[in-house]
Amino acid sequence: LDVTITSYEQALKFKPDYTDAHYNLGNTLKEVGRLDAAVDSYTQTLQLNPDYANAHNNLGHVLYKLNQPIPALTSIQQALTIDPENPLFWETFVAILQGIKFTTFNTAIMPFLRQALEQPSVRPSDISAAIMSNLRHHPQLKAAFNTYKKPTLDHTEDLITGQLPLLLQLMTLTPLPDPEVESLLTQIRHSMLDTLLTTNHTHHLSPFYQALAIHCFTNEYVFFESNEETIKINQLENKINLLLQKNKLLPSAWITLLASYRPLNHYVWSEQLLSSHYLDILEKVIVRQLIEVNEEQRLRSKIHKFTPITNKISQSVRDQYEQSPYPRWVNAGLYSTALPIEKALENLDLNLDLNKQPFSKKPDILIAGCGTGQHALNTASRFLNSNVLAIDLSLSSLSYAIRKTQELSVSTIEYMQADILELTQLNRQFDLIESVGVLHHLEAPLTGWAVLVDLLRPQGLMKIGLYSELARQAIVASRDFIKTNHYSTSAKDIRQCRTDIIAIAQDSDSKLAKVLTIPDFYNLSECRDLLFHIQEHRFTLPEIEIALQQLGLQFLGFELGHSQTIDKFKKLYPGNEALFSLPNWHQFECQHPDTFSGMYQFWVKKI
Repeated sequence: LDVTITSYEQALKFKPDYTDAHYNLGNTLKEVGRLDAAVDSYTQTLQLNPDYANAHNNLGHVLYKLNQPIPALTSIQQALTIDPENPLFWETFVAILQGIKFTTFNTAIMPFLRQALEQPSVRPSDISAAIMSNLRHHPQLKAAFNTYKKPTLDHTEDLITGQLPLLLQLMTLTPLPDPEVESLLTQIRHSMLDTLLTTNHTHHLSPFYQALAIHCFTNEYVFFESNEETIKINQLENKINLLLQKNKLLPSAWITLLASYRPLNHYVWSEQLLSSHYLDILEKVIVRQLIEVNEEQRLRSKIHKFTPITNKISQSVRDQYEQSPYPRWVNAGLYSTALPIEKALENLDLNLDLNKQPFSKKPDILIAGCGTGQHALNTASRFLNSNVLAIDLSLSSLSYAIRKTQELSVSTIEYMQADILELTQLNRQFDLIESVGVLHHLEAPLTGWAVLVDLLRPQGLMKIGLYSELARQAIVASRDFIKTNHYSTSAKDIRQCRTDIIAIAQDSDSKLAKVLTIPDFYNLSECRDLLFHIQEHRFTLPEIEIALQQLGLQFLGFELGHSQTIDKFKKLYPGNEALFSLPNWHQFECQHPDTFSGMYQFWVKKI
């Protein structure tokens, strides 16, 4: 690469306005880590050609690595203005957004945020925190916050609807990881209930009401519900039943209000909502809460049950996910281009010789614990010509997965109900196995892991995700809090527990405060998975190293996405081989215990 750099520099001496030479020099400097010099080269490129979209994109990427996120976003916005259809630019945009917390309102980024939520390669939950950190500085949302702290909430929703369509758009796609926004929406919902039950004001149907109904369904009614609200919802149900007995049409506002507290598919009369009268007015709510759920029920009976679920812990875990399929998602954030495995793995910094590793042109892949299908769909979209078998304990999760897979017209994934512990019966071998966030919920994680290793072809690859003991201390503290206060796993108790944690977490010194920064806290099923799970094991890196030796697996490296963690790590451990040393990573994690706050996600190879 040094020779390449010298060649470009020599070429530019003879032809200083050679645009592509400046650009390619920037790329090479970026590759060798000379980031400041790369910035200069990209800047030169753009002075010569301001419409060079790739140069704007790469400049943004380098500025982000130099810890200049706002200038980085400006560069990416330039790239997207020139070429808004380029999925690689959206990937860079999302990567930068994930590390940003806005301190003032950024007007220029608003149209790009709206476009981002419409991209098939963008997962809304990945950028929801950044969007909310910007929106909460918007004058209209600040005004709404001030209003909800007063006794009356009249027209607060109009403040939001009129000025913040981005907020309504986000509300229909993902839970909002912001306790103050949750409090605002909870109060507005309560005010809406009071208004509709004490007046005949049923004709007005603000777009906000429908967005709120979809949002509450998406977060699985995680908002706190007071006893007073429960009584009034019962009254509303009675009013609806009386109208139905008289064969009268239901006011659309009543349906929307009810859908903000209860899923419509739970009512025997809900099929009546499929008439054109209601669909014309409430299509988005009815599709999400009724039509899609009905389709999942239809698919459920057709799922192939490959193994019995006999292990008691597996049965308990299955029952949890039957009640709370995890996670409930709308857009999967698929890879824009499927690549051969060797190409897809090129950018992961793995300790793997891609030229010597045997790769199948049609890889057989097992997703062991696929949940609601997001993982399986991402993998199928990542690896070219792959045949994916996705298994899970829960029929509710699998039916959701199959519906979404059919919705996306993906035909390369086969779904089955099965227990990992029973997969010795499968009589199949795989080139790649992925099990992320699953083994630590088994009664005996290493036993299940060994079953998966037996299903892996010689020299096959495996991606594993396990909870970190060091990174989950706030979760441990929360589980202790739950045990001390005797909360059950009922939806009512989970709501009450969350409310109590939010109140305690106002004291930033509380260990529980960190829980509020975890997106899973803002959805009922995901909160149950996060804090109330029936079974959870946590690991340290020395324990994982021992397990790999026992299982005959070679550690290839962590998959850290677009994180800046590797840059921090390399400053402490500069040699390339250090990246693949679990003892080094253990020392690093001890110094930075939040490094693996999601979980350890790493690649291994069967020896």
